[in-house]
Amino acid sequence: MLRLVMRNCFHSLVLLMMLALPVITSGYAAVADQVIAIEVSGNQHIEKETVLDRVHSKIGEPVSRKTISRDVKRLYDSGFFSDVRVIGHKTPAGVRLEYVVKEYPLIGNVVFSGNHEVKDADLKMRLKLKTGQVFSPLNVQSDINTIRKGYIKKGYYQVDVNIEQKPRDNGVVDLVLHIHEGKVTRIKRVRFIGNKVFSDADLREVVLSRQSDAMTLLTERDLFDKQRLNADTQMLLQYYMNRGYLDAKVESTLVSLSEDKSGFDLSFMLQEGVQYRVGSSNCRATWFRTKRPSVI
Repeated sequence: MLRLVMRNCFHSLVLLMMLALPVITSGYAAVADQVIAIEVSGNQHIEKETVLDRVHSKIGEPVSRKTISRDVKRLYDSGFFSDVRVIGHKTPAGVRLEYVVKEYPLIGNVVFSGNHEVKDADLKMRLKLKTGQVFSPLNVQSDINTIRKGYIKKGYYQVDVNIEQKPRDNGVVDLVLHIHEGKVTRIKRVRFIGNKVFSDADLREVVLSRQSDAMTLLTERDLFDKQRLNADTQMLLQYYMNRGYLDAKVESTLVSLSEDKSGFDLSFMLQEGVQYRVGSSNCRATWFRTKRPSVI
């Protein structure tokens, strides 16, 4: 019996040829090495037709290692199976290919634990792991990332998510999604580097992002927002330009998250340039550079 075995080991596909196919040297050998039947075994919930749709080996064609290898890869890529083997049963009439699959379990109940800020129904709408679907590891990390992104948008950078599997005896697995929300991560400090004309206090009144205090708890302007940060940059430039600092630049912005993810520091690196003033002579506008005033 010819065995062609394909297994998923350490996330790589390894093809083990237990017995090499003989070189075709006669009409009899050509017939003997043709595929005479394709069978599927090991499937419980996934229909045979679903497996065969991904199999490109054909009855009446010669057995091809390359085709079988690609068949197995397509079956793995479907996300339905944790193991795939192909066994070649050699007979005088030809080779009977048997695709032996081991399915991932079906998902039973999906419940959540630890979520207070987001409702169960809202979380379920975003997940790929749903009751009645195949429990594919391909979707586990994807759903964890989806939940984390949703919480991060609300300012919960400390959020942690893990999925507990509770297998049943009938090829079904129940899932418990444990969510540790943590505390809202707020902006602890907004600072400016390179400013000599205007103080940090002056510039903090210009930007939309705010350091956390009693007032910002109501407005949520102490939550980090990338779009708000971009707006802050434009508002700083406009503030300087309105006061004659036409060469002013925000050279860079730095956002640093504390190691415990409890707070952000926002830093704006500034280059102020010189101040220009408008003067008039014979109805013509003239720009004058002036010395920088000192910050008191």
